[in-house]
Amino acid sequence: MRQVQEITFFSGLSDQFDLINRVSPPIVSALKSFSSGIERQFSTLVEEIKSVRSEVENLNSILSEFKETQRQIKATWREVKVTQGQIQEFWIMIENHQAAVDNLYQAEGQKFEALCNSIRSQPVDLEANPSMLALSTDESSAAKNDDEKYVEEINSIKPLQQVVAGPPLSLEPQIPAFRMKANNTVPQLIEEWYGNEKGKMNIEQMDQKYGPLWRKNKASFYKRRKAVINFINRELENSNDSRLTREILGQLLDIYRIARYLRLNALCERLQSTTEAAKVSEAVNRMWQERVRRMDQQ
Repeated sequence: MRQVQEITFFSGLSDQFDLINRVSPPIVSALKSFSSGIERQFSTLVEEIKSVRSEVENLNSILSEFKETQRQIKATWREVKVTQGQIQEFWIMIENHQAAVDNLYQAEGQKFEALCNSIRSQPVDLEANPSMLALSTDESSAAKNDDEKYVEEINSIKPLQQVVAGPPLSLEPQIPAFRMKANNTVPQLIEEWYGNEKGKMNIEQMDQKYGPLWRKNKASFYKRRKAVINFINRELENSNDSRLTREILGQLLDIYRIARYLRLNALCERLQSTTEAAKVSEAVNRMWQERVRRMDQQ
């Protein structure tokens, strides 16, 4: 009985092995095909990642070149500003030299006029000269005629003021009257500096055309107001956000001024200090970031 059971058991195992041998090849083939497909997809994904990485590197390179170009433009602009200042200084130096030349010309003219008056007051006497009496009659007559002509020419010379015609030479241009306003707010100051009021030049245009000449009687007041304009221009140069404009900066700066109960003159004096200007810059940037956050939420 036991032998019969063992034979039956092994016979069943044999059938199961046969079944496995028949079924396993298709399963193995399917698994291999599935694995091959996964490998191909993975390889494709790796290539796409490499391509994206290459594009990102190209974008970074372009961004670096753009920043370098921007830096060079700013450096060139600063050089232009320095050159403009040097030209203005050279213009002032020319004016000083012209004034010195005018004074020298006037002094020499006075000396020359005094010499002419001295000659006219002392007529020439040929008989008082013994050497002239020793000449022959013809020679003496010719010499006398020459001397008389010389005296007549001297007497015909007019004073310097009559010879020089026209007004004195001056290189200083005709500067129109321009009075800076006692503005109360930063936006009002920006409008006066860059605005386009009909029939009237703004401060920037006066600076470009006449340099420091137009403001020589109001230099200290101009310097205080210029501190606000310089601060705004620095903030614009240091910002990479194209949405930030001169007008927006003026509004933010005026909010800062009002919140601290400052008059415009007090704000100007604060911005003339490098340390205080840095604190103001930090506060204005915080207000701008808050405004940007609200705009993004909307």
